[in-house]
Amino acid sequence: MPNALEQFKGRYRVSEKPTEILDILDSARMMGRNFIWHLRDGQRTTYNVQIVDLRVENGQTLIAIENKSEDFQIGEQLYLRMDSRDAVMKSAIVDLNDLEVVIEFPKEILLSDHRKRYRTPFSVSDHKTIRIQNGTQTEEVLCLDIHEAGMAIFQVASPDAFALGASIKLLALGDQALDPPLPAEIVSKVDYQVKNQINHISGYRMGIEIEGSLPHSLLDPFSVRESLYHLNEEQLVRDSIFRKKVHENMKTTLEKLSKHKMLRKFFEHLDFDRRDNDYIKIHIRLLCEILCGLGTRLGWVSEKTMDKLVYVAFMHDVALLTHPELARIKSKRQLEALRNELSEEDVKRYLEAPLHAAELARLDPESYPDAVKILLQQRELPDGSGFPYGIGGAQLVPLSCLFIFSHYLVDNIINDPDWTIADFIKSHQWILKGTYFSKITQLLKASL
Repeated sequence: MPNALEQFKGRYRVSEKPTEILDILDSARMMGRNFIWHLRDGQRTTYNVQIVDLRVENGQTLIAIENKSEDFQIGEQLYLRMDSRDAVMKSAIVDLNDLEVVIEFPKEILLSDHRKRYRTPFSVSDHKTIRIQNGTQTEEVLCLDIHEAGMAIFQVASPDAFALGASIKLLALGDQALDPPLPAEIVSKVDYQVKNQINHISGYRMGIEIEGSLPHSLLDPFSVRESLYHLNEEQLVRDSIFRKKVHENMKTTLEKLSKHKMLRKFFEHLDFDRRDNDYIKIHIRLLCEILCGLGTRLGWVSEKTMDKLVYVAFMHDVALLTHPELARIKSKRQLEALRNELSEEDVKRYLEAPLHAAELARLDPESYPDAVKILLQQRELPDGSGFPYGIGGAQLVPLSCLFIFSHYLVDNIINDPDWTIADFIKSHQWILKGTYFSKITQLLKASL
């Protein structure tokens, strides 16, 4: 589980889509409520800025600053915060003028969903709070939001003990003590009501600006980007004993693949007992759990035969195991949007990945019935817009539909910390349609 500092940031998702990054930069340019910060020796310094120009053809962004540019250095990393979509970008300085900074066009963005702005892990019912020292008094308050650039918002029942401009200290974030405590100043006080799924909380919302040396995981949101995988797949596979069986099956399958003469070069370095946050391993584990969970509940496989689904989960991206940046591409449509950033070799590798996986399974004497067909059809779509053959829904076998559906769901879980079954169904019903897809959707709806 992520620690308390990482949980504060769990509302973000990572996007590497150039079109989305450009759209957010353009919105921020028009609104103008943005700031940047840089880090030096554990210290954060922030500057109000205005995005002046998007030099898309040069891969650059021009930013106007309020102070002299000697405060910055070429090559230094800047963090750009845009209030228009509550987004954070990280980029390097490529040029400096008197009151201007030119940065590279960012490669990725941390993006928050405003609809779920206050869905943090901190709620009254869980007694998950921040601990502050206000004068001589120490108390715990409900934290609504914390920004990595040094702003926080918390809720109190009465404002009498808090005055604008007053100094306080942050002693702990959740269950994690801060040593030394962080000084902060109260900069806003608003009568407010917050509604969430559990509580209706009325009181005062206090805004504070945090001073001093913040923990690195708050200063640099990109340093803990893998912790953004807020994996609450228990919504789907609630039975811990069943999940344990799936994990045992995964271990057995990985051992076989790692010893296989033809396949071991792909799998010998995958270790699911390690507790790091490698994307490929998270992706495969989730896919195994969801494939097996949905497959058994639908009656399409049994616990005794679900090993073929685990095998397919391991094999489906075998050509991309050493290219995780390609494995993250969701569809042919997204590939086309990124084509200018990819080599022809990478494009070919991605488009031929299903063929490669299916051929290896066909040559594997320990493969399973249906495995080759599932691997061939893994990237097809009901409307015929998939690949490698562009076949339609009528030609997709049930277990292929299960795999396609589960793969989209896994991507959704990884990319959206606040995902819900209802939101996933609503956003994907236009593409995942047809007899077998409808049966899976009905099963998920029944679990709501």
